[in-house]
Amino acid sequence: MSDLGTDIACADDLDPAFGLVSGRDCLIQAILHRFRTQRGTLLDDANYGLLVSAWQNATITQAQVFALQTGLASEAKKDERVLSASASVSFDLSTSTLRFSLAITDADGPFSMVLRADAINVDLLSVTTGSGV
Repeated sequence: MSDLGTDIACADDLDPAFGLVSGRDCLIQAILHRFRTQRGTLLDDANYGLLVSAWQNATITQAQVFALQTGLASEAKKDERVLSASASVSFDLSTSTLRFSLAITDADGPFSMVLRADAINVDLLSVTTGSGV
């Protein structure tokens, strides 16, 4: 296994015990943070982030879906630990939620992430590891 880093556990909230995540869990947390951050708000990296919840729109077009898929993959690839990334997006008009999946390859191989976003939150639903992603 490669060294994918170590960080404080804070995927959903800061761990009051300051627990740590490492390896692929650290990378997954970092990618999730990218999708919860408005571009231009990080002081030392103005090009960091793609606030997915801002894409909530009852009139989202197919062109916007394609742009979001491209943006998600591009944002994930900004992390130097990501070797490749692709994304697919679907929008549920009845619940106004985006569901998106990412196929990512890092130094340890491929994995996929499935996420859901509404107007407020971006939540990680599942992670699948292996060559069948």
